[in-house]
Amino acid sequence: AGAADRPAETTTEPVSQHSPTGSADPAESPAEDDEDDEDGGDDKEKKKEDDKGSGLPEGWRTHKDSNGFSVGLPKGWGVDRRSGSSVWFRGPDRVSYLLIEYTNAPNSDPKKDWEDQERYSRGNFPGYKRLRIEKVDYMKKAADWEFTWNTSSGKARVIDRGFVTEGGRGYAIYWHTMADEWDKNLALFEGFTRTFSSKK
Repeated sequence: AGAADRPAETTTEPVSQHSPTGSADPAESPAEDDEDDEDGGDDKEKKKEDDKGSGLPEGWRTHKDSNGFSVGLPKGWGVDRRSGSSVWFRGPDRVSYLLIEYTNAPNSDPKKDWEDQERYSRGNFPGYKRLRIEKVDYMKKAADWEFTWNTSSGKARVIDRGFVTEGGRGYAIYWHTMADEWDKNLALFEGFTRTFSSKK
C-alpha cells in the first residue's frame, strides 16, 4: 500500500510502495535533529575523518537514522519530519525533498509493484505524466518510477526508487524537485542513492 494516495500542496506527499501503515495522510511530527549532529568535540573530529573515507561527495556528511539506514546529506540538509517508517529530509530551498521509507515485508518485484501502484495513485497527482517505470541495477532488486505532476508552485518531477536489500528489507528513496531544476538537482538524488546503506 502507498504511503500517500494524494498530494498535499504544502508538503507534496509522495506515493510509495513501502509504507507498512498504508496511511493516506501521515501525521506530522516535529522536526528532529540529526543524531550525528549531537556528537561531542572529539566525536565530531572522528566523524569528519570517517566521512572523508566513505566516498561522500565534498561537503556531505553521513546521517545515521534510528530506522536502521544511513545516507549522505549535503550541507544544510537534515531531518524535516518523521511518520512511522518514513523520514523526510529537506535542504535550504525547502522545495526539493528526499523521503526514505522502509518495510520489512516488501513485494518481490519492485517494477510490477510500481506499475500496480501507478494505476490507483496517478489520479491523485494533478497533471500526472509517467516518464518511465523500469528495472535498475541497485541492491538486490530495484525499479525507478519517474513522473511529473502539477503542484501549486509549478511542475514537479519525481523519481522514486523502490528496492529490496540483500537482507530482505524493502525501501523507497523518493526524490521530489521542481521540473525546471531537474538537471541541476539530479546529482543530489545520485548522491543519496550512492551513499545509502541499510543495516538489514
